Amino acid sequence: MKHLIILITVIGFQLGYGQVHELSLGLGAASYAGDLNTPDKLSSIIKQAHPSYSIGYRYNFKNYLSAGLSLYHMNVSGYDSDNKSTTNYDDEYFRQVRNLSFFSAINQAFIDICYEPLRNEENWSNGNTLISPFVSAGIGMFTFNPKTQYNDQDVELQPLGTEGQGTAGKPGKYSTTGVSFPLGLGVKVYDPSRRFSLALDLNYSITTTDYIDDVSTVYADPSILSSPTAIALANRFNGKVGEEYINSPGQTRGNPNANDGFYTAQLKFSLFLNNFGRNAYYRCCGY
Repeated sequence: MKHLIILITVIGFQLGYGQVHELSLGLGAASYAGDLNTPDKLSSIIKQAHPSYSIGYRYNFKNYLSAGLSLYHMNVSGYDSDNKSTTNYDDEYFRQVRNLSFFSAINQAFIDICYEPLRNEENWSNGNTLISPFVSAGIGMFTFNPKTQYNDQDVELQPLGTEGQGTAGKPGKYSTTGVSFPLGLGVKVYDPSRRFSLALDLNYSITTTDYIDDVSTVYADPSILSSPTAIALANRFNGKVGEEYINSPGQTRGNPNANDGFYTAQLKFSLFLNNFGRNAYYRCCGY
């Protein structure tokens, strides 16, 4: 009992000087990078942006560094129909002919380390607004589930094995859970009381999958696919009559040498717990 009282007292003391402990809410946009972007990737990322949301907890060490846990929810999509071909058989023409599309919700959880070169004892305690750039890197897990519109219905693509996954001589169906490596940069603005901050947070997540968009390798022989729906969605040819060879079995459907990823850009509002003054943070923590 005595040890429990001591532990509760220590925890209460730490929370009482809560500049160490930071809670955040984020709102912004998300987009994806993969096989269904247009060649002008920046234009594609902007055009295909969708809402993203986040909540997070961060433990701030005395100078420069912090460790965080973040939960993100976002939506992403890609459409070959966004391509605007200007010359016959240019890169965008072949993407239009491919005519694939997808959309997916993504849920991501990750831990990261953040470095703020201007957040030190002197700047924290000066009583002025603190503008603090940062960079971060982490590791996490995420889930996705690519779908497309077909006959006015949302159809899940992974169960269909659109590139022959799960058939003889082909890999098994890909997992809809992956590992992510989020890389971030941005700037935080702390109010003079050090009770609140507002941040612009830009993040790109490298992933271990090339199937966020259900596109990776080559066109499968339709005879091995599982259903008429799988056949229809594996090859949505939209070219000139007589050019079907472009999308014939074995022809390029995606690029297996580059995994997919996703971007977020968010404004994040942070609250520092139980703050008793801007100097409390450094009186409390000496490491």
